[in-house]
Amino acid sequence: MFGLKARDREGAQAYSHHDRSSVPGGGIASGIVAGTRIATTMGWRPVEGIVAGDSVLTFDGGLQRVARVDHATLWTSQTACPRPLWPLKIPPGALGNKTEAMLLPEQVVMIEDDIAEEILGDPFVLIPAAALDGLGGARAVAPTGTIGVVTLYFDEEQVVFADLGVMFFCPGVQQAACLTRIFGEETDVPYRPLPLQSAEALIACIEADRGTAPAFWSAMPGEIDQAARADFSLP
Repeated sequence: MFGLKARDREGAQAYSHHDRSSVPGGGIASGIVAGTRIATTMGWRPVEGIVAGDSVLTFDGGLQRVARVDHATLWTSQTACPRPLWPLKIPPGALGNKTEAMLLPEQVVMIEDDIAEEILGDPFVLIPAAALDGLGGARAVAPTGTIGVVTLYFDEEQVVFADLGVMFFCPGVQQAACLTRIFGEETDVPYRPLPLQSAEALIACIEADRGTAPAFWSAMPGEIDQAARADFSLP
């Protein structure tokens, strides 16, 4: 699948992914925000309206039946939501989305970009959404009100289409209790996202290509710093 399956990124730092029970105060950092529309056999449907047994269009497997659906709330405590859980607010057009969208920071998403192909040999790449902070005006914001979060599970992990310019990684039911597996040392896994540090370096390169990079990137056009080269296994 476009070189994404079990790609070896030796030397890259592992991205620390919280499961639902590990975040203090009753919060979660991954899942699909309610209101996000997903491609199904009945067209684009809000993710919160999808139930087990529905067929969803996937990147690799065509139409696949949803095995399980979990519903949760981003933050349930009366105290202020901690900064690491703040969702990313994605303005219209930042990722090809027509309307404003929200992504949870630890949700793994797939993006497509020519710069990814130049660096990694593949235009499609899986990254934690937190790496998108700053791209096209995307920024983390303190949540207000109740934000519903939905996680779709399939018999085997899948990537599903959404109508906001990215695709979403969804776990298999056998991995429901341990989402950190995809960031571990196992090699026989269908999808292996970039670690956060590598993903942030990639996004910085994309910003540079778009002419929206911070000043320090413009000081060295066309180059990638040494840490990024190590993460991307570049010469």
